[in-house]
Amino acid sequence: EFSNQEVYNCPFCRMPATIDDDAEYLRRIHARIDAGDAEAMHCLGCKYSDGEKGLTKNHQKAMEWWSKAAKLGLSTANRNIAAAYYDGRGVPKDPKKEKYYHEIAAMAGHVSSRSVLGTIEYNEGHFDRAYKHWMMAAKAGCTYSLKEVQEGFENRFVTKEQYEEILVAFKDSVDEMQSVQRDHAVAFASLC
Repeated sequence: EFSNQEVYNCPFCRMPATIDDDAEYLRRIHARIDAGDAEAMHCLGCKYSDGEKGLTKNHQKAMEWWSKAAKLGLSTANRNIAAAYYDGRGVPKDPKKEKYYHEIAAMAGHVSSRSVLGTIEYNEGHFDRAYKHWMMAAKAGCTYSLKEVQEGFENRFVTKEQYEEILVAFKDSVDEMQSVQRDHAVAFASLC
């Protein structure tokens, strides 16, 4: 088990993570960016998007950083770009681009984007494709998608065999994700 000190150490430099000193936080983020760290680029984009760590809220800068992180293959950055096109944050609302970036994120394993694709396909009347997306996301542990698959089973879009397979896979996925280390990682990530 980790001590509180270990939980709040930077996973890269092992220095204590300071959350009160905005200038030091940004210095460390930029050091990681200079090293080509896509997660740091994404994180800086989030800080611009939310106007945190002393930065002025700037959705265009957020998109620039997310785009750089996405080019390096970070699925979460593609998911945030998709959300920006959905909300019109820093870019005009564009459902086609939203779907495109969710597709890229989903292909890279982003479960939330996979689930959103299910909703998009469902709203477009592509029920078979919607349930395929939701089934994949549910197998990866997405609770929302599991509820959609359950509804699909009740309405006969999903077979009994498919539903049983998904329930087992969902449980296995959730069980695999539970660990003390994961809880500590989540606690650390909330500082970013």
